[in-house]
Amino acid sequence: MNAKETRIQIINIQEQHCRGCEYLFASYQHCIQYCEWGKEVYQLGKSLSGEEDVRSKNAEWRWDQLCEDTVRLREIGMSYAEIAKHLKCRTSTLCDQLKKRGLYER
Repeated sequence: MNAKETRIQIINIQEQHCRGCEYLFASYQHCIQYCEWGKEVYQLGKSLSGEEDVRSKNAEWRWDQLCEDTVRLREIGMSYAEIAKHLKCRTSTLCDQLKKRGLYER
């Protein structure tokens, strides 16, 4: 199940089972411990957070690659603005990512 389907399933459970619950505005810990639907929503939420970790790692890896490309393009004389346009990103974002990796040179 992808992230969108998981979020829809969580919303459906909340609409069908949580709306009329007397513990709706209580601590979520009660739901996780005592309610089968609360446990399911919690598990679905945990699976989403795992996907978010993967996404952030993928984004980090992608920026690593783009920064390596940027260093090569700078060696042949391209400006940061030209490189950013080529990579379809903002110059400021590119420079921030390079600084983060210690690769930024004026």
